[in-house]
Amino acid sequence: MKLSHLFLMALVLSGLLSTSGCHTSHVNMEILQAAEIDLPQEVHNIALINRFRPEKGKGFLNVLEGVLSGEGVGRDRNGAETSLIGLTETLAGSPRYKIVRPSLDMKGWGRASFPDPIPRDQVQTICRQYATEALVTIEAFDSDAGRSCERLTRTVKRDGEKFTEVYFEAEQWIDVTVGWRLYLADGTLFDEYRMVERVSFDSEGASESDAFDNLPDVDFMVQEMGHVTGQSYSMRIAPIFVNISRSYYSRGTTALKLGRDKVRMNDWEGAEEHWDMALTNEKEKIRGRAMFNKALAAEVRGELRLAEEIAVRAYEEFGNKTALRYAETLRFRIQEVSRLERQMEGAR
Repeated sequence: MKLSHLFLMALVLSGLLSTSGCHTSHVNMEILQAAEIDLPQEVHNIALINRFRPEKGKGFLNVLEGVLSGEGVGRDRNGAETSLIGLTETLAGSPRYKIVRPSLDMKGWGRASFPDPIPRDQVQTICRQYATEALVTIEAFDSDAGRSCERLTRTVKRDGEKFTEVYFEAEQWIDVTVGWRLYLADGTLFDEYRMVERVSFDSEGASESDAFDNLPDVDFMVQEMGHVTGQSYSMRIAPIFVNISRSYYSRGTTALKLGRDKVRMNDWEGAEEHWDMALTNEKEKIRGRAMFNKALAAEVRGELRLAEEIAVRAYEEFGNKTALRYAETLRFRIQEVSRLERQMEGAR
């Protein structure tokens, strides 16, 4: 099964470390990640509205397309609503903004293309009525799916004899396009963002129909993709809590193993005591690993600049190349924290 990056992402920071797995363990941390774009500081409350459904008489082409392509007529409508649900749920966990879901029935085009922006006076009226400083709308959504099947053969062995087996391999792909807009309370169109995502799957069967039957349901997957796109757009406009993963050295000497046991108990102070002992090891490699781990302990405490300094020492003094990549990751985090602090200045 092959998925797009959107489904594969575990909300892990892009600077995830790569170390030799046989000597390392991993630990997860929750951090508040800066938004991709900076909203004005006066924005505290955001209204979320579905503007995807077409006006009366404008949905005929969508229905016709669904009939001709075999798509479920309500698939895109349901997918758009699920996208907005994903956005709502994720934004609710942000400490920066408060969310409002007005019970308004706003009409759009019901297609992949953006309709004309909402008139300024209408945006102003909505924001004033619901006491918000911004309005986010989903205004475009489109799904497209296709599939194919191939007859293949392979050699299998049964009871010591080789046989040629015929089987069928089916492949299915689904594309989803989502369009978001963010308006400020004065009616200004502040952000217009289009997302295009694809997932693909493959399955086997003894016949073509069996292979197709083993593929996931398209309607279900479109809704799942919609939900994830909503989560993804929330990360564009708001600081969001995410989990990041870090590697650390847990083998190579008794001190590193004991440090690992302390980390598993969330006793970082105790872990550092063992890593300090490892710094006296006669092997430079072990000392480099211990110094690397101490950099991680500093990051866990939130002392990012100290963590960067220690990581640089692990590389310069003990030749730990992984520490050099870790230092780069920490520099990126320091920059992001600076952006985050600016974004959070307007929080109430």
